[in-house]
Amino acid sequence: WWVSTREQGRVVLTSASGRQVRAILWRELRKLHREALQPIGGTLHEVPDAGLQFPDGREVVGFSTDKPERFAGISGHELLFIVDEASGVPELIFEALEGNRAGGARVVMISNPTQTSGTFFDAFHSRRRFWATLHIPSEEASRVEPAVPGLATASWVAEKKAEWGSDSPIYKVRCGG
Repeated sequence: WWVSTREQGRVVLTSASGRQVRAILWRELRKLHREALQPIGGTLHEVPDAGLQFPDGREVVGFSTDKPERFAGISGHELLFIVDEASGVPELIFEALEGNRAGGARVVMISNPTQTSGTFFDAFHSRRRFWATLHIPSEEASRVEPAVPGLATASWVAEKKAEWGSDSPIYKVRCGG
């Protein structure tokens, strides 16, 4: 959507691990590209760092690194960073990403709250005023009709509630987070 609605749209997908980018995010993007009701266009490469490229320079690329220098220098006013498993991304990467935002880039972070510090945690707490946050617990997601394949099911949520208890930290993170 981002690259399709902006003349100079660029998207960078990243996560806490390269495996997450390649095996999860890029696989999903390839499926969406293939099954789109309207053709998306562009050249979709097999590997995320080669990306989805459009002749006019728009692109979607994906990579993960633990070296902030490799994340620096990505700029543009129609740039969107999508950070999956954001609570596990090292803070030095978020610092580099912040420098990339100087030209107007946007950031979407997606994660369960598995850490009690860091950029993702702070977005819901001490720095909330700088973020538009959305919290979707598994209890709610499991009630979506029609069911979304891959989301937590009501039976799984009920099982974990019985197994872990609704007050347990793991239930709060994995079902309530």
